Amino acid sequence: MNQRIMKISIFLLLALCGIADVYAARGIVFSSGLLFSVGLFSHFLLCFIFLILLYLLQSSEERINYNFLLISAAVALVVPAYGIPGMALVYAGTRKASLVDENYFEFDESLVPDHLDALTHEMGDDVMGFIRAEQNIDALKDIFLSGNQRLEEIAIQKLNRVGNKSAVSILQSVLSQSSSDVKILAASALIAIEEKTVEKIEKLQEVLKEQPKKSEVILELARAFDLYCHLGVLDDSLLRYYQNLGIKNFNTYCQLVPGDQYAAVEFGRLLLKADRQAEAEAVFQRLIHDNPHDLNPRIWLAEVYYTLQNYRKVREMCVEIKAIGGVPDVYVETVNWWIASHEQLATEVVMV
Repeated sequence: MNQRIMKISIFLLLALCGIADVYAARGIVFSSGLLFSVGLFSHFLLCFIFLILLYLLQSSEERINYNFLLISAAVALVVPAYGIPGMALVYAGTRKASLVDENYFEFDESLVPDHLDALTHEMGDDVMGFIRAEQNIDALKDIFLSGNQRLEEIAIQKLNRVGNKSAVSILQSVLSQSSSDVKILAASALIAIEEKTVEKIEKLQEVLKEQPKKSEVILELARAFDLYCHLGVLDDSLLRYYQNLGIKNFNTYCQLVPGDQYAAVEFGRLLLKADRQAEAEAVFQRLIHDNPHDLNPRIWLAEVYYTLQNYRKVREMCVEIKAIGGVPDVYVETVNWWIASHEQLATEVVMV
């Protein structure tokens, strides 16, 4: 609660900085002599206060981005009146978006001018296709079917930077399917992701020692444990150990933030992966009760029933999924197959 009050206070102070800088800019532009000096000094002082507040806000969210602070300083100092409110709006617009990452101003070496023309040509001169590939991990899967080693190397670099479960899954498939040179790159990327994950776990654990109830840190730690298990580098005993740590942190987070549906789905998936089907079923049943039109928990509940070999319930769940509509393309064929199986079974029962 205190942290929330602090964030609101900082936002209000940032807004006041922006308003005050408008008046300071008037003193710079429309005055001379003493008033000009006062306006200029006020502008510099407000910029300094603005950057301190921005730093404090990022610190409270554990997301300090020095590149962004440097750019904010340059814009705010050079553009009186508009610079401070402009950068405040940029930060407010990106802090909840997927761009919020310590490297969202990272320079991508694959986009240097010398390589850009070659890259767009290699991808069929489809510039928009290349942009989508950079933004969407799933789009990178098709690159590994092209046989173009240059594109595969670029895709591996991207997957290494992203470093999430989807990226790891693609890299693992590359190890079993691609050429020897690309396999070496994929293996190196997986090792790098493992090292970054271990380092992240250690840092998050240190933060939790000081702030044991910081929900966002608990969630990130749970996800880090889940990713570590997903890397496939642990033996069975260590795998169970880290799965249990992930489950413990997901459980703690879901108790602190019961309305986070996405985290609850991740929790249920980890329980399923750890062969704790009964607990996973309870999580997905609760999500379905709270969000009856959400397909995601129903799809995963069907997966739970499949692992339990309860095929009757799998069929029934697929019928419900189809009835709700809007089934993702990746699941359409499977859902239709189970529905057909369900209708055939019902027909056989009637005939008997």
